[in-house]
Amino acid sequence: AEYMGEGILAGFPPMSLLIYTFLTFTFARQLKQVQIVHRHGDRTPIHQLKRFPVDWEAVTGVDLGLLTPHGAKQAKQLGSWLRQRYIIDTPLLSPVYVPKQIFSRSTNLPRTIMSANLLLSGLFANNTRVDDIDGHQTFWIESGAPVTMVERQDEILQAIDYCPYYRNHIMPDTTQTKEWKDREAREKPLLEEFSNILGVNVTLDQIWTSFDPIYIQNMHGVLKDNDLLRLLPNLTAAADWSDYFMAEKGKSYIGGPLLARIGSDMNDIVTNQSTSFRFVHHSGHDTTISSMFSVLGLFRYESFRLTPRYASAIVFELWQEEDGSFSIETLYRNGIDGTVTQFDLFEQESPTKYTTFSNFVSRMGLSYDEWCGNCSSYWDPMTAPAYCVRIQSKAQENSDDDTDDEVKSLKRALIGVSVVLGLMVAAVVGMVVVVLRKRSRRSSEVQHSDYRETLRD
Repeated sequence: AEYMGEGILAGFPPMSLLIYTFLTFTFARQLKQVQIVHRHGDRTPIHQLKRFPVDWEAVTGVDLGLLTPHGAKQAKQLGSWLRQRYIIDTPLLSPVYVPKQIFSRSTNLPRTIMSANLLLSGLFANNTRVDDIDGHQTFWIESGAPVTMVERQDEILQAIDYCPYYRNHIMPDTTQTKEWKDREAREKPLLEEFSNILGVNVTLDQIWTSFDPIYIQNMHGVLKDNDLLRLLPNLTAAADWSDYFMAEKGKSYIGGPLLARIGSDMNDIVTNQSTSFRFVHHSGHDTTISSMFSVLGLFRYESFRLTPRYASAIVFELWQEEDGSFSIETLYRNGIDGTVTQFDLFEQESPTKYTTFSNFVSRMGLSYDEWCGNCSSYWDPMTAPAYCVRIQSKAQENSDDDTDDEVKSLKRALIGVSVVLGLMVAAVVGMVVVVLRKRSRRSSEVQHSDYRETLRD
């Protein structure tokens, strides 16, 4: 029979069970932090194709470059999946929004901002509805959680777009490699046919500009041209390869700032910083996720060489093990079908030791200052990220200050030299005067002597 104690302990579990329960609760493996980097939901094309225009407001209710109702649903579903995983199954977060637990960041574009809010709405199970007002879809979001945005370009989530060195050197150099040239020759017939259909010249390095509208038209069922439908599978493969190959060459230039930020936020948890967050959320673009694939070396997996689809996400889980050490598990959620894949980092078995990840961040992560310096020694204020402009301005101010100090020192030195030279000249003049006076006296004495001799004669 099960022993339940005697006397006042009657009805209670045995002490050993209580100790086991306490130890299990105290030292069991615990999830300490989650960081997620995701792409916005489905959107309309950024621009129209002249030969194949679409009235997107009639099709989706929104104009060019904006989140569609389907994209809103995708973002909300991603938030609901996170709620199930990190509030219900593993209670990392409070069921309601608590400011000190959450940090959310987005690029400053409507589709990413709205996706971030909808994700948070799904995370906290708040109500979201879509109303039709005068023929336009209007989203009402009640997440209650703020989303941080930068006023201009984002050096963390859009590093690939704002690094002049990557754009002006790495990309052109990539197109000259043997691998690129071979692929370009292989795709030449496809690109020529695609160009003829569209009436524009389509190159492998610029394929996404023309492919994106076609891809989206097909997703929304409005692509009707039979030739384009026939070419679409091969165009998709070519576009995916171009995106992967370019990103693979960028590594820390395009993924370094975000990797450094992720590492810093993890370190705050490991070192028990009071400002640490349990949930850190980055709402970005396909290039944001691709940059992480590149810097983490994940392109060794064939599945990661596909351009991240809408609402796809990479997730970093920071765990504390029973022995007190920390480890990291990484997941990838496909936004199209919702499948979740757990993968290893650095070709090591999952979970990855935190120390291994931290050392990697130290090598490959870039601080803002390092990234600004590596990307370009000069930033155009009209196109540079705001932080880099401040760095450049500060450097210029320091340079100006140094120049002013040098000028002041030079002035002081010149004044000193002038004084010394003046004293030397004065001394020389004085000596000359003394010599001349002595000579004058001697000459006068000689003249007087001659005069006296004359008188005697």
